[in-house]
Amino acid sequence: RAQRQDRAKNRLTAEQIAVLMAGKMASRSQEDGDHFSLKESNSIKSLIAETVLALNAQNTKPARRAIAKLKAADSALANEIFAEIARGKRAEAERAAAQAASALRHQGALILPTDAQGSLHLFQQAFELDPANPESLLALALVQFRLGDIPSVEALIEKAREGDGQAGRQDIAALIDMFAGVLHLRHGRFAEASEKFGGAGRIFEEHGNPKSQIDALMALAGTQMKAGDLEGALGNYNKAAKLCTENNYEVGLAQLYADLGLLLQGLGKPYEAEQMLLKSFSIADKLGEISIASVAVGNLALLYRETQNFDRAEEMLRQALQLEERLKHRDGIARANINLGTVLFEKSRFDEAATHFKESLRLYEELGLPELASQAAYNLGNAHRALKQPAEAEACYRKAIDFFMSANDASG
Repeated sequence: RAQRQDRAKNRLTAEQIAVLMAGKMASRSQEDGDHFSLKESNSIKSLIAETVLALNAQNTKPARRAIAKLKAADSALANEIFAEIARGKRAEAERAAAQAASALRHQGALILPTDAQGSLHLFQQAFELDPANPESLLALALVQFRLGDIPSVEALIEKAREGDGQAGRQDIAALIDMFAGVLHLRHGRFAEASEKFGGAGRIFEEHGNPKSQIDALMALAGTQMKAGDLEGALGNYNKAAKLCTENNYEVGLAQLYADLGLLLQGLGKPYEAEQMLLKSFSIADKLGEISIASVAVGNLALLYRETQNFDRAEEMLRQALQLEERLKHRDGIARANINLGTVLFEKSRFDEAATHFKESLRLYEELGLPELASQAAYNLGNAHRALKQPAEAEACYRKAIDFFMSANDASG
């Protein structure tokens, strides 16, 4: 009974204060007391009464003082109390949103290798909950990059740049620039790729991030090399090499020497190219960087093949195949098999060559890469023809034609 009486007393106080405060608001209706004015007035009274009851429910000295002041139509103290509550709860909500976004990012990361669209949905939710977090922005850019969506990646670069005053946002913008550059490069748009890589490198330099700057310089040099600007590429590789040495960045040096080997080979300097690639392999092998070591021995094999040193080429390709198998990279295994098969074919070991071409063809078909499967099928046809197996050779050539057609490869 005491509790009910207390609630009734609080309700009465709340209603009295509501009538007092609502009465200060003159009706703006042309007809005083009309139905809608009355409804408006009652709604305002209800809102104020609810506010007073909320103060009462706190049962604290400041809340009781605020109610006493409200009886005198002074709402300043009550206003302060609710402002403080709102600030605290908003901060709690922001922390909860950040934690939820983090959990969604973790979810998205786990399914990214197998379900890029599902991962995209989770990363989008994470970004909506916590747009100020650079990790949310980067995760979203990463999945858009995986999906090959250049416009979406470039739109995220702009979002990153909008956060100029926030720590790390410019670095994030530069990382997303790198993603966009790679996508342009894959589509043969060398000028656009160079612009992205160059811009990213300048931002990394401004923010004192030498390792990322090295990556950007190497990406730019690689693009210039593909575009035929070998001198420009060499200049940027030299800048990257200087930074690697100054910052003791051994992984960067391993990658750099692998790229330089290819460049020097393109410049017709096989001895210098070989030395660079051997250095790359030595550093990568020491650091346990299997993927870089595999690239280095693969490029060495191509160099030895070009210089007619087929025994060394075979040795390097068998090593590359072992490294790719350790990495479980099916595309790398397929590439090593087709290259090894080609060297064995040139050594007139047609049976062995056919075995490697078959394995490469199987993997490229599984991966859904007709442009690469076509070459494996064609090479397998050549091996069967050399073995005087015309029916098998014809079947392979017909299969190769189908792949060339589906890949829209007229020259093939």
